Amino acid sequence: MKQFFFITIMLLMFRAADAQSQFQEKIIVVEKDFTANYYTNEDYVIITILSKFVPSIYTDINKNNLIDPFIEKIYSVSRGNNLCVANVLEGESSTTCDQATNAILVAKNNEYQFIIPKNELTYIPKEPIFLTFGAWNEEKKIHFTISNKNKSYVLN
Repeated sequence: MKQFFFITIMLLMFRAADAQSQFQEKIIVVEKDFTANYYTNEDYVIITILSKFVPSIYTDINKNNLIDPFIEKIYSVSRGNNLCVANVLEGESSTTCDQATNAILVAKNNEYQFIIPKNELTYIPKEPIFLTFGAWNEEKKIHFTISNKNKSYVLN
């Protein structure tokens, strides 16, 4: 109940800010089965993903266009449309879900909205944020990366 109340307050706050044009939606990814848009303010990034597959967001906290073990995080969706935050380990492995976060996930049908504090995505929240994306096709048991010519997507 407490989390629902917090989500409701956050959504009302973002809608009010949007109505005042403080948030401007920007497109990050447009693929056949995966689109991502984002809003940002001083403290948060709100990423809305439309996908028939389970989306993942990979951080590039140190902005080097590499996935660095023990530094980067993965934001994804676990069963029941719950937020899964994992730390990246070596050899393409990761920790289990439930790593410390202040992020929120709102999911319905094929729409996923991640509300993530900027300080979880970058060391310096006032600078651009580097992210990459992936998706899990449960039916075919295949994970694939949304490519940006081997570079991160940059959010300003």
